[in-house]
Amino acid sequence: MKKYFPLLLVAVAAGFLSGQPCFSKSVILTEEKTTATVKKGSLFTIELASNITTGYTYEKSQVYDPEKVQLVKWAYKPPETKLLGAAGQEIFTFKALRPGQTEIRLTYRRPWEKESAGQQTLVFKITIE
Repeated sequence: MKKYFPLLLVAVAAGFLSGQPCFSKSVILTEEKTTATVKKGSLFTIELASNITTGYTYEKSQVYDPEKVQLVKWAYKPPETKLLGAAGQEIFTFKALRPGQTEIRLTYRRPWEKESAGQQTLVFKITIE
């Protein structure tokens, strides 16, 4: 271990001197945080309150530019409480593909209804470096 310690110090110092973070910080967007700058090739997530048991869900089909971002994973996290009707979270994980600016539009609605009182559209503005 002692013989590798100087190499570790050099690697950490090089990271600080380069101005780049040594550990990547995950970007999470929400209803309140709708803009972000991400690096090409990186992953970022959008986490939104959702109550699938009522039939409402966020649309996942072609609501973004597939040349700029790719949806790599969708998941639903159920509520932590046992209360009936409590909302969970829909979690969208995207990969940034090409530099530039793009938008991701997610509409919360019941898929079988044209429009409903609970329908809402969120727009996320992404800058890819």
